[in-house]
Amino acid sequence: MLSCEIGCGTRKKDKNSIGIDIRKTSDVNVIADARNLPFSSESFDNIYSSHTIEHFSHNEVNKVLTEWIRVLKAW
Repeated sequence: MLSCEIGCGTRKKDKNSIGIDIRKTSDVNVIADARNLPFSSESFDNIYSSHTIEHFSHNEVNKVLTEWIRVLKAW
């Protein structure tokens, strides 16, 4: 099962997941903007994000969530 944590910062919930953040920290595996993830569609079995979506304006939220859904495997 391949998991990613978007906006993981310095603390990943699952040490086996792919940590994604816009800045490099000890837990980040991929430096990327959450609005434009560098992964193929349907790459991950699950996505976890906490305290990230509030960093985007209300005008960006739909685009951001659409991008996260794009990289999530269909059920």
